[in-house]
Amino acid sequence: RRSISLARTVGLRNPYRAALGLTVVGAGVIASKPRTLCTAAPSAEVAAPFKPTIYQYVICPFCSRVKAYLDFCGVEYESIEVDPLLKGEIKKLRTVTKKVPIAVINGVTVEDSGNIIEVITQMGNNKEIKAFPGPDFFPADTQEWTLWSEKKLAVMLYPNISRNLEESWECFSYADDVPTWNYFQRKLVRIAGTGAMTAVNGKIKAKYHIKDERAELKETIQVWTNALQGKKFLHGDKVTMPDVMVFGVLRAIKGLRTFNEVMTENPALKEWYANVEAAIPAKKTAV
Repeated sequence: RRSISLARTVGLRNPYRAALGLTVVGAGVIASKPRTLCTAAPSAEVAAPFKPTIYQYVICPFCSRVKAYLDFCGVEYESIEVDPLLKGEIKKLRTVTKKVPIAVINGVTVEDSGNIIEVITQMGNNKEIKAFPGPDFFPADTQEWTLWSEKKLAVMLYPNISRNLEESWECFSYADDVPTWNYFQRKLVRIAGTGAMTAVNGKIKAKYHIKDERAELKETIQVWTNALQGKKFLHGDKVTMPDVMVFGVLRAIKGLRTFNEVMTENPALKEWYANVEAAIPAKKTAV
């Protein structure tokens, strides 16, 4: 059976460490950066059935692509919205960076979206996920597009959704609907978050050498639509991992001005997105 996994590491007790080659910091905290995807045999050691808990920001593209993968695999999970100001929801967790997404899987805390995706994949290879897709779901260009969704597409979203106070205010509209936050917390997150997001916009653009964020986002997206070549999905009539990764990143900003604009101006993208959305229904999860 063909599968994707991180570079093989042996001699470690935890099945996720052995399968994924990840650094574990303290008691059960996977925190290293993901390594290159490669072919590997599934592990013989199988853990108990799981229901992951995902600590997230709704508008975080890295969180969103993890959830898109879980949705496609039919995995039930709990989604917990983290207060970006206080981060009280994750203070109890043993983590290194305090950056979302963070997943708790079978008692193991996993940081970084790439690491989370790899743990899910290994569990699927171990037949712990009933609806886990077959080897054709992971084409040869999986690594290429997974990294592209992270390094090229995802980094373009923040400068676009925070171009000004009005658009930043729109981004934080989700705060009004988080049931676990009280009234004052919701208002504080929306007001303070809007100001902070707008203020940091210039630094993010400078970090990634972005000059015209909207034009560069559209150019980046065109790379993907060019690769589609008019097909329903990247590799034909069936969804593959690259589709899920790119879809997940874009779904983070669904409904925002940036999303609506790029979809309106790029019919091929809009049609592809609708096709993937139909194949990956959003799950109802606890927030």
